[in-house]
Amino acid sequence: MRLWAFHGQSYARIRQECERTGEPFQDPCFPAENESLVSQGLPKQPVQWQRPWVIPDVEGQEWDRVSPRSHPGIFRFVFCRFGRRVEVVVDDRLPTIQGKLLYCHSSDANEFWSALLEKAYAKLNGCYETLDGGSVAEALVDFTAGVSERIRLARGDYANDVALRYRLYSDLQKAHEHGALLACYIEPALEEIGMQMPCGLVKGHAYAVTEVRAARKGASTALACTAGEKILLLQLRNPWGRREWVGAWSDQSPEWNELSQAEKERMKLTVNNDGEFWMSMEDWCKEFTDAVVCRMPHKAWFSLRKNWQEATIFGEWSPHPEELKNRAGGCGNHPSHLQNPQYAFEVSGGETEFLFYLEQEERAFSRSRQIKKLTIGFEIFKVELNRRFRIHGRASSICRSEFINSRAVFRRQTLSHGRYVLVPSTFEPGQTECFLIRIFSEYNSKLQELTHDCPKRTCWNLMLGYPVQVTSLILQKALGLGSSDNKVYAVICCEAQKVRTADVDMQIETMFDAGVIFYQKLPEKPVTIQLWLHGVLADTFLGEAEVPVDKTHCAQRTLELPLRHRGKRAGEEEPVTGSVTVETVTSNDLRAL
Repeated sequence: MRLWAFHGQSYARIRQECERTGEPFQDPCFPAENESLVSQGLPKQPVQWQRPWVIPDVEGQEWDRVSPRSHPGIFRFVFCRFGRRVEVVVDDRLPTIQGKLLYCHSSDANEFWSALLEKAYAKLNGCYETLDGGSVAEALVDFTAGVSERIRLARGDYANDVALRYRLYSDLQKAHEHGALLACYIEPALEEIGMQMPCGLVKGHAYAVTEVRAARKGASTALACTAGEKILLLQLRNPWGRREWVGAWSDQSPEWNELSQAEKERMKLTVNNDGEFWMSMEDWCKEFTDAVVCRMPHKAWFSLRKNWQEATIFGEWSPHPEELKNRAGGCGNHPSHLQNPQYAFEVSGGETEFLFYLEQEERAFSRSRQIKKLTIGFEIFKVELNRRFRIHGRASSICRSEFINSRAVFRRQTLSHGRYVLVPSTFEPGQTECFLIRIFSEYNSKLQELTHDCPKRTCWNLMLGYPVQVTSLILQKALGLGSSDNKVYAVICCEAQKVRTADVDMQIETMFDAGVIFYQKLPEKPVTIQLWLHGVLADTFLGEAEVPVDKTHCAQRTLELPLRHRGKRAGEEEPVTGSVTVETVTSNDLRAL
């Protein structure tokens, strides 16, 4: 990933110039003025911008204690934004009131890295004010280059659904074990931001989840993992270092008396007013409205045996008055939905888990907090195995993400073998914005944009001909093949084209659910379907069926076709035992399917 200099400021060049002149860096792009603090108006109290050597106690810092002014006063931080590594440089002038840091600060007076990091992130977002009540999911992505999933605890009714809560706990445990970052918060009304609840939690404040563990009541030894009732617990940390949960399983809670000393030692229980505390999974789901899981898929968080591959592609929603050129069709509620950009990808193995991440670009890093994000989302369709052109209809929708006015949308989905098309969109048609798609999977997904609507006309068409109709066919199943431990597959042929399906289990009712699409130059030639038994040394031909030519171009046909010997037509020879069921549709409009 290439490093992009924010505002075009080169760290090496600026530092070299400061060392040459002996003057510490003063950032013109993020000046030590009120406009860097708030988007509008003035701060509540007069603010002084001071360099660390005049803030009390610089012991242990990088600055030369004898001559601290010799430091060039420039620092750099790298964030991830819209698929790019963004290098942000800042000077070391920090906002203070009466000699104390105004915003983020460490409990150790000798540490300033957190305040400098906060300043760089404030610069990236426009001003310090934009960081107040910002998106936890977006911040974690900016800091880690991972992908964030938002879990709506309140809307999903996790507090009341025990089975759903247990599945979520298992997911959180696996994610935590493989390095994911977990956070949670209580969504507040505007006037409730920062309000402390009777239970000790603060609305609108992000808490880190630092441990996901289960405790056993009555366990008398560290090995007694099966004794007693199992309690699902989460350890949380308030970054402020104070204001803790005061309910069940809090620091002074009587519930801890139900655990043996060995169990407490196993959990490394400490009781301090340090902002770190425990909660039960049930209380956690009741009190918090949302959780965020930021995964780093390149670290193979699902399994230590898997290597996850990322596919990335940039695109743009761009309106156009012509339907075939329009790329801003809106969501599936609109008939123009398939006029959006389309991206094909493949699932080459069996059941495979995917991470899908759609992010819209924030064109300007403005100080204004009134920048409205578009409501975005995406839909995934299963298409024919050999589709190379855009879909215009007759596609099977597999899943749809939620549509939210957020910078990014995430979805985790398990898909079976086949070819798919992802259609990203804004909720309303006619909107313009750039976007980024990131797909993570175990195998190479071969992500690519579908740009053409049908085969292009070339000079070779004068000799080789040009398609006059399009046929889409779905091989649903085969009947009467018998049952065995062997695998069978189909080869679907049309003119000079052949498409092979995946191997499936041979059963009395063998399910294929495989689609193909053919652009036909000779429509009078039928499509044939061959069935083969997969063998160790050689495959065995089971029979073939012929799809009769559709001269009416009807909307859709469902046919059950008998299997016959190779090359034989109806009436020429006794049929082979078995049949196939297909669904077809044909059109002389090459852009109809």
